[in-house]
Amino acid sequence: LIKAKLSDKLIQSESFSLKDDLSCKYMKYPGRGEFCRHFMCFCIETYIFLNTKKFKFLCSICKLPLGKFYIDGLFNNKLKGTN
Repeated sequence: LIKAKLSDKLIQSESFSLKDDLSCKYMKYPGRGEFCRHFMCFCIETYIFLNTKKFKFLCSICKLPLGKFYIDGLFNNKLKGTN
């Protein structure tokens, strides 16, 4: 789990899993889409594998169109530290 301290006064800290909701495995490439406004990530590799034939590129978390994918540096660094 990642504990992030946010500067917003409404949320002081939040915990997130390093495992992907779709595969239940540790994320290899944690990220989100360019239109996503949430902190939680999904595994880009798993997402592309599961959605390539469907051509339905909506975020599995917020259901917005993804546009471009971005790898999240915080999640990526935490995952590298777990190996």
